[in-house]
Amino acid sequence: SIDRSSDAPQVILSWTEDDAADFYCYRVERATDINADSWELISSDIDNRQANVFTDDGVDEDSYSTYYYRVYTYYDSGNESTYSNTGVATLTLYIDINSMESDEDGSRNYPFKELGRATDTYAIGGTKVKVAQGTYNESSRTGLWLVNKPGIILEGGYESTGWTRSISEYETIIDASGLGYNVVSLPSNSMLDGFTLRGAASNEFASGVSVYQATSVDIRNCNVTGNQRGVGIYYSSDVTIINSHVGENSNWGINAYNSSDVTVSHCFISSNGKDGISLFGSSEESSAPITIVNNLIYGNSWKGISAHQTDRLTVINNTIVSNDSSGISYSGITDLAISNNVIWDNSGSGIAGDGSGGTIRNNNSFDNAGGNYSNCQTDAGQDGNISADPLFIDPDKPAGDDGVFGTDDDGFALQPKSPCRDTGDSSAVPEDITEDLAGNTRIVSSAVDMGAYEIQDDGDDYEPIITADIDGGGTEDMIIDYGQDVPSWQKGLWVRYNNGSSWKRISEYSPEDVLTANIDGEGTEDMIIDYGQDVPSWQKGLWVRYNNGSSWKRISEYSP
Repeated sequence: SIDRSSDAPQVILSWTEDDAADFYCYRVERATDINADSWELISSDIDNRQANVFTDDGVDEDSYSTYYYRVYTYYDSGNESTYSNTGVATLTLYIDINSMESDEDGSRNYPFKELGRATDTYAIGGTKVKVAQGTYNESSRTGLWLVNKPGIILEGGYESTGWTRSISEYETIIDASGLGYNVVSLPSNSMLDGFTLRGAASNEFASGVSVYQATSVDIRNCNVTGNQRGVGIYYSSDVTIINSHVGENSNWGINAYNSSDVTVSHCFISSNGKDGISLFGSSEESSAPITIVNNLIYGNSWKGISAHQTDRLTVINNTIVSNDSSGISYSGITDLAISNNVIWDNSGSGIAGDGSGGTIRNNNSFDNAGGNYSNCQTDAGQDGNISADPLFIDPDKPAGDDGVFGTDDDGFALQPKSPCRDTGDSSAVPEDITEDLAGNTRIVSSAVDMGAYEIQDDGDDYEPIITADIDGGGTEDMIIDYGQDVPSWQKGLWVRYNNGSSWKRISEYSPEDVLTANIDGEGTEDMIIDYGQDVPSWQKGLWVRYNNGSSWKRISEYSP
């Protein structure tokens, strides 16, 4: 097997103990070519017959993908010294479905074409499998079955010339459409990184990724879509899912069952046919902890997060929006912590509890059809919790104008005037969470923001050009900001509503037709806001110049 717990891989060799009475010692030899004329001796004499395990820490993965080993056993007399069978340690396998080479051996220059056959035949525990872009169909009943390869690492997103890597540019798809059960079944100590996993639809349990009684499983940078279940985690497994999209699966996005330890971080969980994340522990035994931090969970057909009968549930800095039932639903939780979340526009309750205690603080639950804080022993105005419009940039465009999740223009990022700004509990943020969902600094100012996205300016650069107390209530009701040092999505006309508790941008910055008084420096006024007392009512309102400055139009009337 291959041990990758340190910076460089090590090969662990083991062999059957020799029980001959005249045993003298073992010697271990190594080669990089099975047909080599001479093999390198890499051990001293091992004179303890029971010391039949040896670690080779001198392998060079960058130079050789495969090493060959044999053990030479020496005797004092009576028996001839013997060589063992040759053992093969494949450190790295290269797979390219589009390869034109006929003499394939799994090397960089002669990669295998078939992913499943190569891993079945040549991978051992700890092998790293580098997979070039393309679509790999797995024809066996169980898809890519790796449960007997503990420690295996699968990496997609490579091009096959220089084997450089870009997950977004070189999409690597494992497809089980009409063929398999689960797309990939993972063993303990394994990593799956950089794949699109789709097509597991043979029955309601078919998953893009399946983990059964496996520990230390790491799934990252994956797109799990178009399956019955996205990720299925069962029976005392230990799984981390990070920087992945789990969406448009027919049933649950992530489904963990019976005492599994699950961490979901920096993921997009969207548009699944049932719950975005569904977690069921066990009432018969101690359940494992569940941690959900820094995710966008939206548009799922059932609940955003549904968690029941588990020892510890931690839900921190998520944005949970527009799900068809409750945002967060829980019951039977021993140790509960729900903090710094934005929970908005869900068809059920924002937070729906079972009436038990726990830590629920510094959340913004707003505009949820079934109530914002239901049966959870807290409410807006208590424990730092609020109910106010979070002021997203553009909730109609979750991925923003660029169509890419995890960038600065994501629709569920916060506007500068958001009530979620600097109102979270920084002490609740895990120490290893240093970035928000867009990869920016997680805590910028005096306190962490609520939700998965952090506003990146510290407030000093946000200088409105015009503010006005229109209704005479003593607070500003309008901001017109065309400052040069703020992003374009911040520029525009903002008005206060909800009795002064919320802000909304009602017009965007457009230098051709909506500008405030001579902001463009052309010497003519470009906007008139007239709420004067000495003019007829039809003159009061917001006027803008258009037609290259030749015409004026009133676009809003006065409404105090």
